[in-house]
Amino acid sequence: MSVKTGRCRWIILALGCLLPAAAGCTQYSPVVRPTPTGGVMSEELHALTDQKIATYLDNDVRPIFPTVLALARLEEPDHYSPRYHRTRHGEPVLIPLAESEHEAWRSALLGPWSETHPLTLVEQIHVLNPLLAPGALSLKQLRDSAALVHAPLLLVYRRDEAASEGYNDAAAAYWTIVGLFVVPGNTVGHMTIYSALLIDTRSGAVLAIFDASELREERTFIGTTDIAAQRLRRESRETAHAKLVRRAREAIGELALTRGVPAQGTSAAPPETSPVPRTGYHADTLCFGMRSSTATAAAAEEDPGTGQR
Repeated sequence: MSVKTGRCRWIILALGCLLPAAAGCTQYSPVVRPTPTGGVMSEELHALTDQKIATYLDNDVRPIFPTVLALARLEEPDHYSPRYHRTRHGEPVLIPLAESEHEAWRSALLGPWSETHPLTLVEQIHVLNPLLAPGALSLKQLRDSAALVHAPLLLVYRRDEAASEGYNDAAAAYWTIVGLFVVPGNTVGHMTIYSALLIDTRSGAVLAIFDASELREERTFIGTTDIAAQRLRRESRETAHAKLVRRAREAIGELALTRGVPAQGTSAAPPETSPVPRTGYHADTLCFGMRSSTATAAAAEEDPGTGQR
């Protein structure tokens, strides 16, 4: 009887030593929002002079639509990646898009903009790859690459991530042994952030800035911690990327609405409205820089000298 009791004590003691390790040893802390450590604008910002600032402010960029868009996805290499040692302090490098990402961009941006706005704003999408811009990147390199594929607009974005894992308040039930199998005493979390710039290839002017993020947290069992972490990472990436694509679409649509200029032969306005100055894309006429037909007809009835009808 004493032998059995001794064995039980040793088993309980061994489990007591293993439980903290199984639970992750540390309490779960909320995921800290990741902060990018480098970017393609760094050199450009450091080289800005008062004259360059004045040039950017005076430059009235009027993108022509339909247009061609160049996509560049950046990512900071992992410390264990060979690409990390070929860059300057792990600065972001150009990453080829996965097939699902490429298809998401094509589905969102190509073709008629909507049922009520049948115009096409983006005719082609070119994904820049390391063959065009290897190694550490600068804005000038990306603009050069976009120019080589005849893309007047350049969309640059990068992905940053952070994760956390540990035990939660329910982990106290692990000491009952049975709790190891029935209590979700561990918590895992993952956050994905996409930061994006829409850039005019010719001038380098930034036309839009936007980002998208997604945080996923979940309580799980000890034995499924790794599985849950992998699943949350995948779901966080997919959801954040879907938000990014949607916000990019909104930014391009707003750009066309406020500053867009139609390419020759793409205006949907009748021939008699062609002398009207182009001032931007107007949704009520589904064309760029043209007023509505009602406003145009009213303007035609006014006397040129007095402005009276």
